[in-house]
Amino acid sequence: MAHTTSVLGTLISPLDSGDFLTLEKGAITYDQEGTILNIGQLQEPVNHQVIDTNGALILPGLIDTHNHLSQYPIVGACDLAIGDWLEKYVFPEEIHFNQDLEFAAFLSRTFFQQALSQGTTCMATFVTSSAQATTKVFQEAHQSGLRAIVGQVLMDINSPPHLKTDLNHVFEQLDTHLRSWHKRGELEVSINPRFAVTCSEQLLRQAAHYAQTHDLLLHTHLDYVPEFAMSITQNFPWADNLLEVFKNTDFFTPRTLFAHGTGLSESEWKELGKKHAAICHCPNSNIFWNMGLLPVTKLIDWGSIVALGTDSGGGANLSLFDIMRSASEISHILQEQKVSENKLSLQDLLRMATLNGAKALGLQDKVGSLERGKDADFIIVQDQICDPLYPNSLSSYQKPLERLGRTIFRPHPQQVKAVYIKGKKVWPI
Repeated sequence: MAHTTSVLGTLISPLDSGDFLTLEKGAITYDQEGTILNIGQLQEPVNHQVIDTNGALILPGLIDTHNHLSQYPIVGACDLAIGDWLEKYVFPEEIHFNQDLEFAAFLSRTFFQQALSQGTTCMATFVTSSAQATTKVFQEAHQSGLRAIVGQVLMDINSPPHLKTDLNHVFEQLDTHLRSWHKRGELEVSINPRFAVTCSEQLLRQAAHYAQTHDLLLHTHLDYVPEFAMSITQNFPWADNLLEVFKNTDFFTPRTLFAHGTGLSESEWKELGKKHAAICHCPNSNIFWNMGLLPVTKLIDWGSIVALGTDSGGGANLSLFDIMRSASEISHILQEQKVSENKLSLQDLLRMATLNGAKALGLQDKVGSLERGKDADFIIVQDQICDPLYPNSLSSYQKPLERLGRTIFRPHPQQVKAVYIKGKKVWPI
């Protein structure tokens, strides 16, 4: 009989059915290929290993659907408006990343290890416009064991010369990434036009066609920022609004992901809902740049898939627990202001950080929830460290959702104790 493993603890997970699993004294059992065989009570067949977490929380691996790896060194370094921030910090840092490949490799290792330490098992990241630097990121992601969707940045207008995409050669570079890295281990290639300000109509159309032809994630920014309005009008004079830019460049593929979604009109949000579009909510960076408060519960009601992203660069850290807390606080504010009728529940927050993230990336058949047949991507969270009476005692509030709530609203930087991807422990190592 094949070797199997069971990990014992308190299981909490959204489910594909729409239900929500909370199971004390439960077990996740998986085979040597890292496929979940059973969720429930402990079963002990022959050749079976048991890992007892002593009641710790076992959650699906967290999924960060939007970040910028190359921007990590500038996190928290300024509070400029977004246009000045791009010019004075982001673009110079991306040029540095392109030109110093040893640094690119070091930063990638650091970034992936810090993300793993916060419970992230899967991410979609923007790199830079350099094929060589993007290759370094793929190499380090593969070495880390992280499940990663990696995109070389595409932009051909309103950009520094050293960062501009050459449309005559970039798709040959993407072909090379596909041959070398796509579906290698847990890696995928994505297509990442930066945003409408820096992309020509030709680039957007070609990028969308390439992504759809190869069934790749198409990942870009969709957020109305007043200081960029004139540039977008000049680039796309035929578009009545920002969403129209992407509609009329064939951008709505089965695997399109829009970051932010802020600043749009209600009609644009409703149209995104009708298309069941995937939107990555980045609450920390939205606040950092004063980009507006996204009415997430409305977007969900209208039909969009809303996931979460740390948006490193603008976001302050790589913790999706912190992002869940920010998303919750914003939803409370919007409910109080009567912008939204409902606030986000604990179940909503975890779903956004896990199963909705998997749906947004087109990976829901493999990851995002603790269910039979999916890959065993999960994290062990020692929530007792978050208890206000720890270490001398524990409070009386120890129901599974109360414990989950503390990891979000009273997190400890060391609450994640172990991270598993396809049943293999990848952090700490």
